[in-house]
Amino acid sequence: MEKEIDREIFNSRKRYFEIEKEQSDKYYSFLKHLITSSTGLITAIVIFTNINEYNYINEIFRIVTILSLGLGILFCAVLLYGEINTLNQLRLNLGEHTNKLSVERKLNIPFVQARKKEIYLKIEKFCFSFYGIFIISLIGFGITLINSEQKKSMEEKLLLQISSERNELNDNYQKQLNDKNTLILELKHEIDSLKTLKLKVK
Repeated sequence: MEKEIDREIFNSRKRYFEIEKEQSDKYYSFLKHLITSSTGLITAIVIFTNINEYNYINEIFRIVTILSLGLGILFCAVLLYGEINTLNQLRLNLGEHTNKLSVERKLNIPFVQARKKEIYLKIEKFCFSFYGIFIISLIGFGITLINSEQKKSMEEKLLLQISSERNELNDNYQKQLNDKNTLILELKHEIDSLKTLKLKVK
């Protein structure tokens, strides 16, 4: 009976470490992919957005987006280091636990655990808070950017319409001027004809 209990305890501990390792691996992979995608995204925002074409509201959202994403990447990198540090601590504790098992030859030694330090738990909250701010500011930046583009498009259409109307007025004025000059020439020609006729009559 005692051996069965010890075996069950051993299997439970083994399963616990397997689950903890799998969870840690997935969390580490998630943070790594998050940093990679965030780095590409912040590069795209910096390179492909022209600040000269936007108003101050667009610029505010752009700055908040870049800063929040940058801080999110920074804290995410610290979390990655925290995961490595926690796994290293678990490895040391497990080595110590194995040595005790070898020396004392019993399974009732306290269970091996390696918890994250309090600072990493706080950094985790900051990390995901900044990513939340980033998502909100990115949505705001996108909305203001669309509105800015629509406003710019309307201004361009208005300028095009004004330019078209001005060209039309210039064409009409030029046509009237040409008609006037033609009329003057015709009148002058008529006057010359009358003068010639008058001289013939004399």
